[in-house]
Amino acid sequence: MRVVFAIVTATQAIACGRVAFDHGAPSDGASDVVIDVLDTQPGLIGRWLLDETGGTSARDALGAIDGVLIAGGSGLPTRVTGHRGNALGFVGDGDRVLMGTPPIAGNLAALSVTAWVMPSSITVFGGDHAVVDKGDTGVGWAFGISIVADGDLWFRGVFPNGTAQRSSLAGQLAVGRWTHIAASWDGQGAGTGITLYIDGNAVAIATNSDATGPRANDNAITLAINNNSTAGYTGVIDDVQLYDRVLTAGEIAAMYAATQ
Repeated sequence: MRVVFAIVTATQAIACGRVAFDHGAPSDGASDVVIDVLDTQPGLIGRWLLDETGGTSARDALGAIDGVLIAGGSGLPTRVTGHRGNALGFVGDGDRVLMGTPPIAGNLAALSVTAWVMPSSITVFGGDHAVVDKGDTGVGWAFGISIVADGDLWFRGVFPNGTAQRSSLAGQLAVGRWTHIAASWDGQGAGTGITLYIDGNAVAIATNSDATGPRANDNAITLAINNNSTAGYTGVIDDVQLYDRVLTAGEIAAMYAATQ
């Protein structure tokens, strides 16, 4: 196995180096994968480039939270051309990438989540259209598009007594267009603790709701790319990242610039 790391300092915000990862002959049929590793970015706990060319694995670039492709009613997510390298295409009928319940992703005191997406639908209809999901009734969190208005961006933290949620104005995303999306959350019940970003810039908020009381334990809630249930996001997802802290506006802007 040959690995070439791109080393950066913490002040450089984002590493852009490519890493050649020679897996030999993987048992799942996947070919060699070229991945970006942000091994020095503070707080990064998982990054899924989705660059595999076959098989049912979705490897975490940090090696801690590998995922597996799960079929929906129409089959597995499909390997497609991504924003950079390969990506996964989703029908939104239960097809997803399941990472299980890794302890490192449980009960995060604060978090940030980012992805590149190219939706094939931005219409609000029955379902949450989550791009990344670790939520259930009364517990966890989720991040996605088109929940209140067509083409909006949203994040919610789920509490036993309500939901801390924010959504953007409509039309932030468009069918067939690559967009970098991000959200940060301070883990508290006030919606003002959520910031939403499109292509490196914070966006105006259209709706806000607050929750009260303590959060419930989300260790048993599975982490997934796309919805944990049916009626999920429809389109392509690439380069998903999860952090255990609130990224600054400057860090989000640097990430967008480095990966566009």
